[in-house]
Amino acid sequence: MTPNSTERGREDQLNEVLLAYVEACEAGREPKRAELLTAHPDLRDDLAAFFASHDEVERLTAPLRARSRENDECPPNDEGKRAAPVFFVIGGTLGGHSSF
Repeated sequence: MTPNSTERGREDQLNEVLLAYVEACEAGREPKRAELLTAHPDLRDDLAAFFASHDEVERLTAPLRARSRENDECPPNDEGKRAAPVFFVIGGTLGGHSSF
């Protein structure tokens, strides 16, 4: 294998492991992270980085999820739809672009 194809194979393996992890989480069967790290020592650093980023996103979005659940509890309007959350960016950046 060439270095390029070796790296591609490693990325494919990482993507497969992460996909299986996310699908298990969505199905309510969150795998034990320590077991994944032990089972894939060659991917340990990448998996640890993913878990750290995932935890940070979860922490940052917790208030948004709570607000979304509040909207789910709102009674539907005349068309049978529930209110959707509205987000504003004021004087900040979004995706590296100025919001104004």
